[in-house]
Amino acid sequence: MFTEYKNSLALSQKLADAIVVSFCWFLAFHIRFHLLTGGQQGLELEFIKLTPFLVIISIFNYRKVDLYRSLRFSSRYKEIFSVLQGNFFAVTGLVILIYFFSDERISRLTILLYWLISSVLLVSTRLIVRNFLRHLRRKGRNLRHVLLIGNSPLLSDYVHTAKLYKDSGIRFRGWIDSNGAHQEFEIKEIPSNYDEIPSEEKPDSIIIAYEGKDAYKAHEFIARHYNDVVPIQLLPDLSYSMVGHQIEDFGGIPLLSVNQPSFNTFELFGKRLIDFFGALIGSLLISPLLLAVALGVKLSSKGPLLYGQKRVGLDGEEFTMWKFRSMKIATENED
Repeated sequence: MFTEYKNSLALSQKLADAIVVSFCWFLAFHIRFHLLTGGQQGLELEFIKLTPFLVIISIFNYRKVDLYRSLRFSSRYKEIFSVLQGNFFAVTGLVILIYFFSDERISRLTILLYWLISSVLLVSTRLIVRNFLRHLRRKGRNLRHVLLIGNSPLLSDYVHTAKLYKDSGIRFRGWIDSNGAHQEFEIKEIPSNYDEIPSEEKPDSIIIAYEGKDAYKAHEFIARHYNDVVPIQLLPDLSYSMVGHQIEDFGGIPLLSVNQPSFNTFELFGKRLIDFFGALIGSLLISPLLLAVALGVKLSSKGPLLYGQKRVGLDGEEFTMWKFRSMKIATENED
């Protein structure tokens, strides 16, 4: 039931986005060619032909930024950023489509109007839906009933996060094999086997995580219940994933890569721009301080001003990081 509701909600969101995108596209056309002067006439058919492609490009990009997954644990600011990010990529795709495949050239002002209008309306509709779902959850609807299984501290972190986001709609049916952790969060302990839980009390999803020595219990549970309709979610231990992680599909075999930066081409390009201009502007602002430090290093002891150290960068490539020397240069007479 919960899975069907979740799929229906995602489909409803896609339909709503398609309506908003189409409305904003024609509103931008109306403003540019009917309310403003000097616009080219006779482009109505061209705009109509581009509409389905714009809708497809938009929904594809919204899906790429995870706007159609559950956002119960995401802040509204993160959702707003994802909407703006996805809409920017969609408009970029539209520009590429028009440039390479359209006989007519749509004015840049029209595209700019569409981007501004659609960004405002898409963010507004998302916030309205978020507030509506929050209201439903406070009324006891649109809830996700979760059963916890295992003794891993990761489950305690999950419960703490769920309680932190009070509007997430997460309700705990109970905790099996908690090793006493259920008492801290006042969650009902279920001493019986999962198979003995009545069908009407079955959860919407199961979160399972065991400590290393008991990890076999998770595998045994999945082996017994892999064919059930209740989704089973595993909490992986990512405490050693300092850089990032990514799940890949290798011929149908899921691979969890730790310390794997999950940036796409646009994000890497944007990060590179921010790094370059941020370092440039920052260096200019603190240049008087840098000159003072350089003078102090030079006057305090003999030797080079800067000290270079090897560091590992993108794709494991080494680079030299330079910093002001902070130690004296060793001489042959020193031990």
